Amino acid sequence: MRIRRFVALITMVTASACVDGGSPAGDSDATIAGRSVERYFTALADGDLAAAMDETCAAFVGPRRTPKLFATQAKAAWKAVGILKRVRTREVPSDGFRPLGSRFDRTMTIGYTLTTTRGTYSGYRVAMVYNDGRWRLCGWVTSRSARSCSRTRLAIQIDTPTSLAPRELLRVEAPPGMTSGEDRSAPMSKRLDANLGYQKGWTRTWNEPGFGGVRVSAFQYRSPRQAVAFTNSTLADRCWDTVGVFTDPAAPTAIGTRQRGYGWTGIQPPGLGPYIDNLWLVRGRTVLFVGASPLAEGSDHQQVFSMMHAILNLTNSKGK
Repeated sequence: MRIRRFVALITMVTASACVDGGSPAGDSDATIAGRSVERYFTALADGDLAAAMDETCAAFVGPRRTPKLFATQAKAAWKAVGILKRVRTREVPSDGFRPLGSRFDRTMTIGYTLTTTRGTYSGYRVAMVYNDGRWRLCGWVTSRSARSCSRTRLAIQIDTPTSLAPRELLRVEAPPGMTSGEDRSAPMSKRLDANLGYQKGWTRTWNEPGFGGVRVSAFQYRSPRQAVAFTNSTLADRCWDTVGVFTDPAAPTAIGTRQRGYGWTGIQPPGLGPYIDNLWLVRGRTVLFVGASPLAEGSDHQQVFSMMHAILNLTNSKGK
């Protein structure tokens, strides 16, 4: 049981922490929160998903972020980085990094370093919230994300308006080698600031054999200003897990972001794939989105470029 031998090392370092998340009198909040981070990774390395989830906030999983998917991706992430040997933590400035879900009265940001059998990985941060009497993990960021966030805050440019409805915009051919998945109306965003002016939307997916694929979506708002507000809001939420920002030479008003494919596990370092590409474009009061995964380290952005170009070619061919 090689994994358990290394996990035992972390257990000895954090033995003073109480099982329920408490601590000896006098310990700082940062020390207590750091122990929660250590327990989380210890549990993941030991294959104890329930114990790891117990250290997280309620917004950590959802309809598309299921415990089963999390377990699969955590296993893949450990395989890539090696067997866990040690976790080191410290409190760091938040720099505007926000936890997932609802607002919390007490929050902090903990930086951590993972040492494994393959090396030491640093530059991670996790948002901590005080919820139900203890500090819990509630969102990830890396040293690259702060730079990416500053770039996605650039003004979104509004491209030529389109009169086509969201569903009509997405009547494009499937990517080669993929099978059809979803083809349905897109629900309204749960974020209040993104709901303003929302009228309708549509989304389609095509699946890779095994895992991953492509998603295209179109969202229509009452005004271009509201379409831009939605795009800015979404980019602000997602930029914290972004490792890079890119542009499309053939669609210069589009903004693209590359995210870690297994980033929500907290294990995957920013320089190690797989990745997810997202590309956004605002045409008048309509927002166009293309996402693709999984993408290998060093891969280009052609998959999202080609799908966005297919959508734009469709609108141009209809003169709308």
